[in-house]
Amino acid sequence: MIMAKLKSAKGKKFLFGLLAVFIIAASVVTRATIAA
Repeated sequence: MIMAKLKSAKGKKFLFGLLAVFIIAASVVTRATIAA
């Protein structure tokens, strides 16, 4: 059921948004770690 949702256009958009948020969060954490 979850895989079928991810294969749909809406699921792909959601997955892409989630990935973007994760990348932004990771870069912020990395920057904070380097600064500190």
